[in-house]
Amino acid sequence: MKLADLKNKKIQIVGLSGAEGASTALFLLELGCKNLVGHDYKTKAEFVASLANYNRAWSKARVREIVKLFQTIGYSTEKIIKIHYQDTYLAGINEAEIIFATSSWFRYKVNEPLYLVNKQKTKFWCWYNLLLEFFPGFLIGVTGTAGKGMVTNLLYHLIKKPNVYLFGDSWRELNLKEVFGKKNCTIIGEINNRVLTFAPASAKSPNLVIITNVVKNHLDDHHDRFIEYWESKRNLVLFQKKSGRALLNADDPWVTKMQKFGHGKKLWYGKKGREAKVTKDAIVIKFGIKQEEYKLADMPFIGQHFYSNAASSILAARLLGVSEKQVRERLKTFPVREGRMQKLGVKKELTFIDDGAATRPIATLKAVEALPIGKTWLLLQGSRKYESTDEFIKMVKMIGKKKVKLVLMSGGVEKIVQPLFKKYAAKVKFKVCSSMTQSFQQAVAGAKTGDCVLLSPSCESFGEFKDYRERSALFHKLYQDLSSRA
Repeated sequence: MKLADLKNKKIQIVGLSGAEGASTALFLLELGCKNLVGHDYKTKAEFVASLANYNRAWSKARVREIVKLFQTIGYSTEKIIKIHYQDTYLAGINEAEIIFATSSWFRYKVNEPLYLVNKQKTKFWCWYNLLLEFFPGFLIGVTGTAGKGMVTNLLYHLIKKPNVYLFGDSWRELNLKEVFGKKNCTIIGEINNRVLTFAPASAKSPNLVIITNVVKNHLDDHHDRFIEYWESKRNLVLFQKKSGRALLNADDPWVTKMQKFGHGKKLWYGKKGREAKVTKDAIVIKFGIKQEEYKLADMPFIGQHFYSNAASSILAARLLGVSEKQVRERLKTFPVREGRMQKLGVKKELTFIDDGAATRPIATLKAVEALPIGKTWLLLQGSRKYESTDEFIKMVKMIGKKKVKLVLMSGGVEKIVQPLFKKYAAKVKFKVCSSMTQSFQQAVAGAKTGDCVLLSPSCESFGEFKDYRERSALFHKLYQDLSSRA
């Protein structure tokens, strides 16, 4: 099938007001599709607010423009879209030849009828399938339990040229019309496990693949089966052609199991990497017959896992033709993403680091591992609906190994880790606090010159905060409110 063939297909879009659904609908309308039907489990009165909420990058004027387009276009003879709101949601879904669904469709009970449709011959796609099927340019796909956000953004920063676009988890409007309309276009896609469940529908993989790691997470998306979660990640490389290349983390045992899948050339990075090796002091890239060294001290990162991520991005950039000189210069100017081992500064002779996006024990383990022995005051916060005791045990053991001075806990995480500290790190002191603010205040009051106050929650932000961003924002405010000296 060619892209132009979509014009006359019976296409239905589930989740029209969402970022994925709205961007897909706009592209299909601009393409000239004449048989579009949209579904949204909001009332007609709620639709506008939902569209604005899921597409926050849009101005109010843009939202009004899109609403008018969606709700009045049914009167046009050239472009037709009919919207089923809450009262008729999924009506006529069996009539579709192609269904575009949001990547999280299966998490909603109201979408159960889609399971039956998905077993039929109807093409069941998301935005990712549009790229796999029809994108004429160069497609880069990045996935992993952790690190994929840093890799995509760093690689984007290193390439730094026109006609390169970021797609995926860092949601914004997907300007599909623009990328399909240009020649020599490159897309760097941050692709999560949910999106990758759609890959078998196209049986294709990106030209270049990067896989950072696979640990137990999001198991509620996969019937609580880790192997099913791992298989979703494997889908990124599974269908790769011989002309493709896959950059794989040599230090991750579950990533190394992917080496036999796909037909592309496998390149390895990490401490055990061949093409991009992380040493004690540098990242060593073997590019052709030449060997390049990028000093860790020159990079704006803290932590071994960040150096590993950087190794994959540097190797990918060099493979894509970015010069060694450009890579060195651009590494120095890369803005560390908020909440990811972000050094806020030094006050009261203490260093404050925001790793608030660390919502998994493995991420907190890596954060603690990156800091000096006996200097850290660690703030754990939040709770986990689906806990992995094995991962928390590993985290607790690392906290003991690095002789963390005091662990301050709030939000429910203490119910998980208190017994683990007593069993696996008996010498570590810990304290339960009523809020993150209290944890912060007690850390500042007890810390000594040269110590580090680290927010690395290890859990989601259920309860005290609406999301991890709000949690990090409070940490920033508490830091800003400190005077420079006691």
